[in-house]
Amino acid sequence: FDEVEKAHVDVLNILLQAFDDGRITDSKGKTVSFANTLIIMTSNLGADALLAAGGGGSPEAKQAVMTAVKRHFRPELLNRLDEIVIFDPLTEDQLQKIAALQIEDINKRLRPRGIFLELTPKALEFAVVTSHDPAYGARPLRRWLDHTIVTTLSRMIVAGQLPDDSKVLVDAPAAAAAAGGGGGVGDVQQRELKYIVRADVEAAAARAAAKAQSNSHHKKARLMVDDDIDDDEDYEDVHREDAMMEEE
Repeated sequence: FDEVEKAHVDVLNILLQAFDDGRITDSKGKTVSFANTLIIMTSNLGADALLAAGGGGSPEAKQAVMTAVKRHFRPELLNRLDEIVIFDPLTEDQLQKIAALQIEDINKRLRPRGIFLELTPKALEFAVVTSHDPAYGARPLRRWLDHTIVTTLSRMIVAGQLPDDSKVLVDAPAAAAAAGGGGGVGDVQQRELKYIVRADVEAAAARAAAKAQSNSHHKKARLMVDDDIDDDEDYEDVHREDAMMEEE
């Protein structure tokens, strides 16, 4: 249950039944079992205190959070919770790992074109520092990647600067200067980041082999269909000759 503090009081009353009996029964007698169920509720209560303290590690910040929680929820609900966990704000290292996971999702979208995207450690650090806002967590990072990385790649594809079967290395200013050089499809400068595009021979070969295999399967299926058609035509010819002999 995300942001459970926004739930209606009747929802919380229903949860009390699940916490006590391990099941919920409606007015018609239908029972829903909560056996082997882990119930997790999240809340933003006290987030202002955590931000003001610069983190969740200080006892004062945790006390402020618990005060807000006790003020909002009734004692009978809090008394049935096994644990109340106060999370610390995301660190820069954790945000960089989240950014790496987001890059994997972008690569899944680029895979049909044989394009592989990679961000250097300095580029990941640049993305985190540029987009991070402690008040909003990791969501600004995803929006920044969509607006900056995905939009730029899309424009490069439309402009013909990023052909299929390519590798794209995104680098931050300091490292990009050392990584640049000839021998590639092209280098495209975009704001503070540098997009280094190189042809991917292995990806091109793999796509060509997959396409050839697909065409081969299609051709075999077409031959099988044609054979069936020929067999049907032979059967019709024999049947027609037998009918003519009977008439004679």
